[in-house]
Amino acid sequence: WQPAVVRIGSRPIMRVTFEGVRGKDYQGDIAIDDISFETCQVQALCKPDQFACESAQCIDSSKQCDFVSDCVDGSDEKNCAECDFDAGQCGWTNVKTDDYDWDRVQGPAGS
Repeated sequence: WQPAVVRIGSRPIMRVTFEGVRGKDYQGDIAIDDISFETCQVQALCKPDQFACESAQCIDSSKQCDFVSDCVDGSDEKNCAECDFDAGQCGWTNVKTDDYDWDRVQGPAGS
C-alpha cells in the first residue's frame, strides 16, 4: 500500500474523479480505500478588504462585528463579544477627534 494525502482546496462546485490504468500482471492491481473529505465547507473567494462569511458570501470588512448581521448566516457577528481587552483592543479603535477618549491600562482600578 502507498498512502497519499491530496489537498484539493474547496470550490462551490467540485467533481472528484479517480482514474487508473491497471497493469497486465498480478502486480498491476489498483485499490482505492478510505477516502475522506475533511473540512469541506465552501469558502468564499473574497477580496483582501472583505470578510468571508461561512455561507460563502463576501461583505466589507468594516461590517464585521458591528452589531448588525450582514452575512445571511450571521457569521460576521460570531466571536465578537468574547473580548475582555486583556490582550488588545479587540478590533476597536479610539477616535481621537471626538470628545471622548479612552486608554487601555493594566493595574488596580482607581477609586
